[in-house]
Amino acid sequence: MKHIITVLLTFCTSIIMLHAADNPVPDNPVAKQQVQGPFVYPGNGIAKDMPIWGMRDGLRISIVKTRGPQGLIRLHAPYLSIPDTRVINFISIEPSVRGPEGGGAEERGQSEMEPSRFRKGEQGLSFFASNTKKSYKSEGLPPTGVLSKDGQRLHIFIHTEPLKNGARPVVEIIFHKQFPKTIELRTYAAAKSKQMEFCTLSATMGNLTILRRLRVEVGVAHAEKMWASEEPDPMRFYTWRHWTYDQCMKLPDGRPYAYAFSNFTDAAKIPYGPKLRGKYWHYTGTMTGQFWCGEADPETTIGVNARDRYWKSLQPIPGGPSFENYEMRAPYKSGRRFWFGIIEASPQVDVKKLPIPPVE
Repeated sequence: MKHIITVLLTFCTSIIMLHAADNPVPDNPVAKQQVQGPFVYPGNGIAKDMPIWGMRDGLRISIVKTRGPQGLIRLHAPYLSIPDTRVINFISIEPSVRGPEGGGAEERGQSEMEPSRFRKGEQGLSFFASNTKKSYKSEGLPPTGVLSKDGQRLHIFIHTEPLKNGARPVVEIIFHKQFPKTIELRTYAAAKSKQMEFCTLSATMGNLTILRRLRVEVGVAHAEKMWASEEPDPMRFYTWRHWTYDQCMKLPDGRPYAYAFSNFTDAAKIPYGPKLRGKYWHYTGTMTGQFWCGEADPETTIGVNARDRYWKSLQPIPGGPSFENYEMRAPYKSGRRFWFGIIEASPQVDVKKLPIPPVE
């Protein structure tokens, strides 16, 4: 029964991710808006009514209030030679709690697949942006975010509806002037939240850029080899693989990190089938390297799962299985920090010098 439920949940998650891919941020939210400084936000490089924040020349995030997919933080990377509005990846918020009175099995929620209380009959929790972690407004223009006093950082808070398991996470996203291709994410619990065991942030669309290699301390993991002797489930998913803190690369301060990339180095040379060309899954931008970094905590793990087919088209992913969900997991504490970055991949990338902000 647990296996059946897992398959069904995975199916629903992937359907939502495909829906997200087919429904980009509304047209022209960025164009022809005057930009002052390194950051963009509603009213500065972004239309005042559009919930988009980030770097003028780097990574951006957005959420959607009234149309398109819900329950996902969208990532945009126009520096990868793709349109401003195109989503390069998503991050879902997946808090875990224990059963009644702290006992029982872990219950992990998934923001992108739970039914909304605000939008009856619709899938995916509503997200709300705020300049503070204490409260948010569900109506009106989106907030601008908060600039640090020294002008080096832009902060925005993303609130979710309560999840079915009782968790009420809040995620603070910080953009650093000196690290335009990396975001810092901090997790908190809103008032009346059930105690969280974990608040996992999961990047959910590695298939778009065919992430197939994972660099960790013990070497490079190859998707084709990891699942070579395994058959995918009925939804074409392969099971999770995990690496412990000791198996991750480390920064000098002990923070663990891992780096995912494709076996293809040029999108123009990816052997897409004719039915994929010109469709959403036909990626034409610069190939990417995507990394997670976390605090120096020995309980931290890195995990990936994979698919060998694109959703809806059911067309094969060129080259076989590639990572779909890619996450770093660590026990919850208020203000826990993670860092996620998307850079241009090349053979010259030094994984020991990824653009990861220092701990302040």
